[in-house]
Amino acid sequence: MGLVGTAAVITLVSWPSITTVIYAVYAFFFACLVFCFETQLKMIRTAIAVNFGFFYSPIPRFLFDAMLCSMVWELGVLGLIAGIILVCLGTFNLYVLCKYGHVYKATRAKLNEVSERSF
Repeated sequence: MGLVGTAAVITLVSWPSITTVIYAVYAFFFACLVFCFETQLKMIRTAIAVNFGFFYSPIPRFLFDAMLCSMVWELGVLGLIAGIILVCLGTFNLYVLCKYGHVYKATRAKLNEVSERSF
């Protein structure tokens, strides 16, 4: 996600067209979202699990990765490299979520339980 964020920032600095600016801004914020999800910081992971539960499901997560890849694809050479890496990682995530989906569902249920107790 660092590469996606870097590609987005470099694209924004180069004064591209308005459509490329929109792609870059969305790609940057989506990269931040995935980065926060993957780091599993205690104060952030509960909010992400509650509000972005599709990260724990194989097909919606794969579709999100594909959408992010299509956005990054428009961000120049660095975006192409990040897009190729995202295709590989999205496919790997699909495999892991299909094979070990029960672990992710249990983790999400546990996080939802913790968030309900904190309110």
